[in-house]
Amino acid sequence: MIGRVWPVETTLDKVALCLGNLMESNLRQDLERGLRDPQKSLDYWVELAMSELPSSAAWKAVQTKQPVVSVMEQATERLQQVRSQPKAIELARRWDMAIRESTVSI
Repeated sequence: MIGRVWPVETTLDKVALCLGNLMESNLRQDLERGLRDPQKSLDYWVELAMSELPSSAAWKAVQTKQPVVSVMEQATERLQQVRSQPKAIELARRWDMAIRESTVSI
């Protein structure tokens, strides 16, 4: 469901999804390592974040006694907020640079 309401097309979309899923340190550590294939690494973290969303949404729905649809709408709003934060924009820019540099060096 989140893939339908939250597109993960751009690097900023992907970074925001990961930040919303508390993966900031993972993203920063991978950038600091100077990975050979940063696109593959970012895609891995996005896949992990996407796979955790259904169970997280279900758990929050049970805890808050809200419908899952409401929880997913709230998650979408939160991701939009994260996406507009300067730290998300800067981290996405760094990932874009790393991905471009890796494709140039191939």
